[in-house]
Amino acid sequence: MKNTIFLILLIILLLAVVIFTLQNTTGIEINIFIWQIRSSLALVLFSTFAAGFLVGLLALAPRALRAAPKKDKNELDRLNSNETKTTIS
Repeated sequence: MKNTIFLILLIILLLAVVIFTLQNTTGIEINIFIWQIRSSLALVLFSTFAAGFLVGLLALAPRALRAAPKKDKNELDRLNSNETKTTIS
């Protein structure tokens, strides 16, 4: 249930970002140090959102990777204790 709500909120956020970017199609110029990039505002906004999303995923990845083995170890310990109880009985 929690994952379903999260997925629905994520879809709503993505739709809002897409609608916002499509309404802002004006051409802009971006200056980064010596580079000059001319693009539509919609593309820049969507690219910025996507980059932020990826940075957020990368920031959460170590925590998710650390949590997964601990969960598996707990499950293995639980299964081993159940196996030991059934063989003792």
